[in-house]
Amino acid sequence: MPFPPGSDDEAMFGVGWRCPACQKSLLNVSATGPIEPGPNACLNCGVDQEDGRCPSCGVRNDEERAGLELDEVGEDFLGAAKAAFEQGLLRRGLAILNDRLVRDPSVAEAWAEKARVYASIGLGRAVLRAYARAISLRREPAWIIALACALHEQRRFDEANGLYEALLSAGEAGGFQAIALANQANALVALGRSDEARARLEKAIELEPLQPTHRYNLARALLVERRWAEVVAAARAGLEVDPVPPYDVALLLMIATAENEQHRGEGGLLAADQALVRAPDHPRALYLRAWSLGMLGRLDEARASLEKLLVLEPDNANARAAVAAIDEERLKGRSGSP
Repeated sequence: MPFPPGSDDEAMFGVGWRCPACQKSLLNVSATGPIEPGPNACLNCGVDQEDGRCPSCGVRNDEERAGLELDEVGEDFLGAAKAAFEQGLLRRGLAILNDRLVRDPSVAEAWAEKARVYASIGLGRAVLRAYARAISLRREPAWIIALACALHEQRRFDEANGLYEALLSAGEAGGFQAIALANQANALVALGRSDEARARLEKAIELEPLQPTHRYNLARALLVERRWAEVVAAARAGLEVDPVPPYDVALLLMIATAENEQHRGEGGLLAADQALVRAPDHPRALYLRAWSLGMLGRLDEARASLEKLLVLEPDNANARAAVAAIDEERLKGRSGSP
């Protein structure tokens, strides 16, 4: 994660460690190092060195190389970097890649691996820069899609959509066509272009009919448009391909929502209960269950569901408002008020 947490400054990152024996935890904070290392870049902080020493952090690259044992890395530098990352040694892994890129910035795989690691620790702007360098050297569909995903995460939906469109229009997606279509649909939904999104998702489903995420995304796009009957149909079709968690619960919650919106309490209750079988105490499922029970006139059960929800989420304003509405309705019933 970036350090300090929530900071837009990507100069530092932190890695958490926990001892499996005593459960004691610690946070190891490191400099990110150079994002795009030049020939004189400090391997610690990225600033160009002067007379062999960094004017910013005071580190010498020969000292850094010795401390991180970079001279012991053989020709398989990429394998060595990945091994370091797997051990949680992010600083060493990044230094291995940066050391190679200082000497040869044309190694596309090194840029892509840096981007992947930056994404794993939440350095969004670094991800964009590293993937852009990788793609400038070789247009791998997976890298282009990863770059578009990074843009989406930064809410740059139009740019993400443009990357997907260019990739698909050029016929470069190859075996990644379905995922590119589905991801583009997510960007189009965010841009308010739901009709186009549905067309992309329907094409993705044609290409990969057993992929539950495509059907989930289609149901979600229809939900945004409040096309309730179609939401139910799409979500049920998604359940038929035996989705794994969390998609099974998410599809059931969409069905419950759409059924309730159509004032079909029995259908909403059935879907909410099925979701709770898979995910007991799921807050949204409990709320939808209470909504369904309220429509069916089963106010005591609805209130019990909401009380359970409020134990889990005491500050849930919607649940509190629903409890108040149920209590008011019951009071009217006792007093005979209209």
